[in-house]
Amino acid sequence: MRGVLSKQAAREWAKQQRRALTEAEYECLNTALLERLKALFNWQSITYIHVFLPILRQREPDVRPLLDFIRQEVPALKVMVPKVKDASLEHYYLLPGMELQMSPWGVPEPLDTAPLVAPSELENIDLVLVPLLAFDRCGRRVGYGKGYYDTFLSSLPHALRVGLSLLPPLEKIEDIEPHDVPLHLVVTPVQVYDFRLAAEKATHAHLIKTQSSVP
Repeated sequence: MRGVLSKQAAREWAKQQRRALTEAEYECLNTALLERLKALFNWQSITYIHVFLPILRQREPDVRPLLDFIRQEVPALKVMVPKVKDASLEHYYLLPGMELQMSPWGVPEPLDTAPLVAPSELENIDLVLVPLLAFDRCGRRVGYGKGYYDTFLSSLPHALRVGLSLLPPLEKIEDIEPHDVPLHLVVTPVQVYDFRLAAEKATHAHLIKTQSSVP
């Protein structure tokens, strides 16, 4: 059932659905999602992208092949990644061959010696790829409940917020709060969901490669 769920019920549903995937199913869904993502954007128009590195034990979308694509096709594109530190997110530039360490939650993270992104440089971000557990047909997102990304996204009103999901949407997540930041787009293996208002579509038009692929 993918009906009306609370945040906690949505989390449990998504975790259960992910756990039920075989390795072959996971890889097939992930490949289809990444191909749809690569075809969606005009990558030459993006100068700064913020990307999450996957918690593989949670069956999150694995964006590492996308990073290989970026290095090959748009090497000038600057890639940023987050790191949880002191109960908030810090942000680092991800460079080719950079050493990463595994956090207690299973997230690959830069070392503290990696190049730190200055707060003023976050304003340069064109596109944020956002992790999630579940989303609904209004673009509302549920993560793991810490609020790190809601705080981060609320500071970037100009950036295009794009969720990645191996699973289809719920009809509605019912206990959304004012501080929960909605997504502009969600890319799944099957289709792209567009939740933007008309003004937002105009703002981000130069980033979207094929408007017809976004219903």
